[in-house]
Amino acid sequence: MEEFEELAKRCRLTTREKAKVVVKYVDRETRKFWTRLEGYGDNYARLKKKIMGAYSKNLEDELTMAELIKLIKKSAKGTIEDEEDLGTYYRKFRNIAADLVEEEIINKRQHDKYFWKGLPCELCYAICDHLEARDPDFECNQVPKVEIAMKAGYFVLRKAAARRRWGGMSKKGKKGWREKPSDEESSEDEKSEDEVIGVETETESDSEEDERKMKRSGKKEEEEAR
Repeated sequence: MEEFEELAKRCRLTTREKAKVVVKYVDRETRKFWTRLEGYGDNYARLKKKIMGAYSKNLEDELTMAELIKLIKKSAKGTIEDEEDLGTYYRKFRNIAADLVEEEIINKRQHDKYFWKGLPCELCYAICDHLEARDPDFECNQVPKVEIAMKAGYFVLRKAAARRRWGGMSKKGKKGWREKPSDEESSEDEKSEDEVIGVETETESDSEEDERKMKRSGKKEEEEAR
């Protein structure tokens, strides 16, 4: 292409002329293919872009799509437990998918569908429930845009994290987070316990003393009878 452009420049060919003449420098099969590309005979810049995309980008595109599919499958089978996990998946997905959209390998709608497929089922269900609750027109069979899915995903993950924290605090509170009593409360408890013990002890002592007195009086009566 560089040699042709240099020759066309020396011959002062227009963009329309270059778009038509360029096919004369290739074999018959290639010429047949090029003449069917967008821009042939009309716009050399557009035709060149299509030609370059059909050859030099072909292998690269296949590798990029393979990387995207690999990422989606791995993420869908894995777990996304918090906002950091979701952000990591989004950044990895974006790094690959943005180039595919720019090169027109996939369109924006496909971009959203691929992203959605990479989310674990549990998270998809939670996002759908959240969106249905907020938007009466949203249906669970719809694929939300990436921006909407991310916003809803962050919300449900924050909510789930808060529930886990609250549940953990409740369990710990039952086991060992019970507040210790103050010194005054401790002294009062000790005092009350002492009082209870003292009452029981005093009662016990009185009954024993009465029993001794009855025994002494009984002995005296026996002696007098003798």
